Amino acid sequence: MSDTKYFMCSVSVLAQRNAFEQMQEVAHEIIKQGTYRKSLTMELGDEVSRFVDAAHFFGINYAKPETVLKDIKHKAFMVEESKVLTSLNRDIVWDFFQNEKSEHEIACFLGYAALKSIIGHKTYAKVTNEYLLARFFGCGSTAELIPPIRESSLYRQYSSRYALNKIKMTLSEQWGLSLYGHFTRGFYASFKLSFDELAYQVERSRKSIIKKEKAFVRRDIIAQVKAQVQSEFPHLIL
Repeated sequence: MSDTKYFMCSVSVLAQRNAFEQMQEVAHEIIKQGTYRKSLTMELGDEVSRFVDAAHFFGINYAKPETVLKDIKHKAFMVEESKVLTSLNRDIVWDFFQNEKSEHEIACFLGYAALKSIIGHKTYAKVTNEYLLARFFGCGSTAELIPPIRESSLYRQYSSRYALNKIKMTLSEQWGLSLYGHFTRGFYASFKLSFDELAYQVERSRKSIIKKEKAFVRRDIIAQVKAQVQSEFPHLIL
């Protein structure tokens, strides 16, 4: 059984600051929010003690947990206001919190967080580039990609096919991401399945859908034929 631990946080955290300039601060916010969310699942003790226990779960010791907790609860991304969540590997977040990262590494982190939010608890999910970009920039949906975001230099840079493919390639080579997109609009992504397993699941699902669609078409054709015959021979019992 894996002992990997995850920080659950809102994708809106990715938009709180310019991650490309303040990645360590963004990672810190993820750690604090993830710890707070974990404390909400604990039953024993008062609010502060639950927060301390959650911090210990992640291997964190806060000198002044009351102050940290108060800061978190006053943030705009509080649990009650956050609807789209992402689950991020503690060790990855901690690495980005403690160490300086290149622009490409930060872009890959945002892509990782975006895809994790889309896939959620599922084994795999179908993703479009625009949907990926929405989560990449901390939005819940493509409808939230308002003009100020779309017109920004960062959006123009990372919405290019080259930039997105570079991120996907690195995630598939170094971050455990499997991608599959044979004759499909968008692509399928998974952090749990190998490429072969993902391809098999997608194709099996597609064949099942095609089979059902053909069955519906056949039923419609039969119904239309019966209706036409009935109109031409009203006394005929079908």
